[in-house]
Amino acid sequence: MRNLFEVTEGRARVAAARTGSRLAGVLVATPPFGWPLPPPSILGQLRTLAAQGLRVARRWRRAFEQLERGRPDGAHWYVAALGVETSLQGRGIGGALLASFVAQTRSDGVEVWLETDLERNLAFYGRHGFEVREELMVLATPVWRLRRAAPEAVFAKPRLR
Repeated sequence: MRNLFEVTEGRARVAAARTGSRLAGVLVATPPFGWPLPPPSILGQLRTLAAQGLRVARRWRRAFEQLERGRPDGAHWYVAALGVETSLQGRGIGGALLASFVAQTRSDGVEVWLETDLERNLAFYGRHGFEVREELMVLATPVWRLRRAAPEAVFAKPRLR
């Protein structure tokens, strides 16, 4: 997650929720044509490699390559991460972050896409207007790609003279 924050500055919308001084949850999303984010710095990559090892780093690379193959090409927001501290889940924090994000981006008139590897998250995202568009296997793990459709354009009725 540290590497994700390193490359988001000025390139992504980052929203955080706190309970007191404690970080409770985070949402990271890239604007239309903002994905993929650039790779982390060499130092960030080396830090990750040292912490995870070469084998894990290779698996992550394969996973990201598999996910990239089916991503939409057109203008869309992409929710790269939405997470809530485990002990605080189920209290509406993630829902509040997502609802705020959806409300803020609604006027952009574009779709919002995300992926989840947790089937139990599908109902949560469904309550926020997302629908499953694809189910795929990434390194033998089921992953669901979801889309929230662009809001329909609202046109004023023409005035007849």
